[in-house]
Amino acid sequence: MLCCKKSRATPIKAREPGRGRKEGKSDAQTGHIISARKYRRTILLLVLLFVISFSLAAGLTVWNSIGAVTRGIRQELGTSFVMRVPSYVKNDPAQYEDVKDADGNTQKYYVGPRLNDDIIAQIVSQVDEISAYNADMWHIVWMEDTTLILGAFSDTERGTWSDPLVDESQYMAKFKTDIYGNTETALYSEFRTGSFELAQGRHIVEGDRNKVLVSEQFAERNGLAVGDSITVTTRGLQDVREIWGGPLALEIVGIFHVNGYQPTGSRVYEHDMTYNWLLADAETVKDLHEASDAMLYTGRSPEAQYDNVTFFVDDPAQLDTVMDELETLDGLNILDYEVAVDDTMYRTTVDPLLSIRNLVAVVVAAVAAGCFVVLCIVFTMWVRSRRREVAIYLSLGFRKGKIIGQFVLEAAAVALAALILTAAVCGPVAGRIGNGLLSSAVEAAQPEEQQFSEDELWQAALAGETLYHYDSGSYAGPEQIDFTFGLVEVLLLAALELLIITAAVCKGGSFIFTMQPRQIMTTLS
Repeated sequence: MLCCKKSRATPIKAREPGRGRKEGKSDAQTGHIISARKYRRTILLLVLLFVISFSLAAGLTVWNSIGAVTRGIRQELGTSFVMRVPSYVKNDPAQYEDVKDADGNTQKYYVGPRLNDDIIAQIVSQVDEISAYNADMWHIVWMEDTTLILGAFSDTERGTWSDPLVDESQYMAKFKTDIYGNTETALYSEFRTGSFELAQGRHIVEGDRNKVLVSEQFAERNGLAVGDSITVTTRGLQDVREIWGGPLALEIVGIFHVNGYQPTGSRVYEHDMTYNWLLADAETVKDLHEASDAMLYTGRSPEAQYDNVTFFVDDPAQLDTVMDELETLDGLNILDYEVAVDDTMYRTTVDPLLSIRNLVAVVVAAVAAGCFVVLCIVFTMWVRSRRREVAIYLSLGFRKGKIIGQFVLEAAAVALAALILTAAVCGPVAGRIGNGLLSSAVEAAQPEEQQFSEDELWQAALAGETLYHYDSGSYAGPEQIDFTFGLVEVLLLAALELLIITAAVCKGGSFIFTMQPRQIMTTLS
């Protein structure tokens, strides 16, 4: 019986090794599962780090490349500054004296600082860096032998007036327009920005007298060509039947084209239409100004002043120095004037570039932030899956910083692979993306032909406002940009990635700093 019992007991014990083999097979499967998980986790980590690397690389490439281009544009186009009498001086009652006009009425006569030829001569003679300048001024004239593009003053159904003189003034107003005088029309802001462009003839230059540029629409309406003449006058403020200046014959030396949208019709005043503007030499407009002032201010020697003077320098790097130098010039009290960098061309050109840079920065920041959140989750899972290993390291006396450093080093190896992939694809892809955005931004910078209702245009005209935009938004920058992913970008990207990885590992492995080895072991599932 014992033997039997023993013989029966033997098979029971013999089953133990079989069960051991079965468990050994299970351990192998478990090892394969763990290995597969680590593999998938590494692939996921590689993908995330590649997305972050590429996003940051594209952002850095676009940011640095556009920054270099804008600095170049600043050096190329930021070569001028504008000088004017500030509005607070012009509006200061202390700058005016009471004088009598021809009718005995009291008028306010400006006696404050003036921006005239003497001031310009003082600046140009003492500042060698100034290479050119354009002085501009504005006045109102009446057309004597031509007609304007019809507008609100030509609408005979707008209403009636009881005063015959007012009736005649309103009738005459349809011949009234703005005349802008320039010493060099090629340097006039509207031509420099591309709002206007010369279509025929030549520009007005310093020394011209009684010369004028007219628009294509005005020339076509009146059958005019380069070499023809038009006649203008200045008239009384109260009685437009009185001729104060002229008649003055102006020779057409050029015809300009207006870019952008310009509404016409009975709800836009004639003098507000750029098609009706006259661009004359500064001396002619100065004569018209002084002829009007002689009638308006009796007993005074009229002296017209410029509205703005734009000075140009050869070397953009000297612009700030030249502006500072104005404070020490003999015979010039710079405190009487407003001096500012002229960003007419610069801003028009760099605005599309800055819009691209800002858009890329926002998108990159959003993508990088999203990936960082996912990366924190992945690293949390990755570090916590190695809690037993961490507990052993801590038990053996390894420093916590060294353990974190080991994890960062392992992640950095994966990041290096992602960085290599990024370097291979970033340049061409960032170039296509950046230049695609550049093309769209430049196109978007052009003004749209907005349509306004008759009532909107009329209300704006009554309020003296302008709803339309005739500026072409001319873009003077490059059509294509070389978005280079160079060594500087690589080093900066590597530093940013290391910072992100360190932050994510520290976030995922924060328990290493707060828990003891025994606590870490007890949290294992």
